[in-house]
Amino acid sequence: MSTSMESFASVTTGKESLAPVAEGQVKDSESAKGFMGQLMNTTVRIHISDGRIITGQLWCFDQLRNAILLNCHETRVSAGPDQHRPLGPLVMVPGKHILKFEASRSASEAAAAAKYQEGDGPAGE
Repeated sequence: MSTSMESFASVTTGKESLAPVAEGQVKDSESAKGFMGQLMNTTVRIHISDGRIITGQLWCFDQLRNAILLNCHETRVSAGPDQHRPLGPLVMVPGKHILKFEASRSASEAAAAAKYQEGDGPAGE
């Protein structure tokens, strides 16, 4: 699977609800939960507040935006070459440190399409 930055669609987290993603719009917490549920078991990248990027398979998340990832590694972006290291089979990323959440473009588009077909997309309003 390609992990170039262009192949990932991002969701920036903050105090507000999630930003628009792929072809669909995430408008409320129920839509956001459904969209995130569609991303389960896909490869994601999470940018955290100290500058690291955690990459792994999304296993679960909770109301506080804590995410649990499987088979993770971290990337430290610096002026020199990026540094990579494995983190282990199961990692919890605290939601309060998540700045940006990225999923592979194919996974995020599939999740948006699934929500669109369920009537949560622009045509179902």
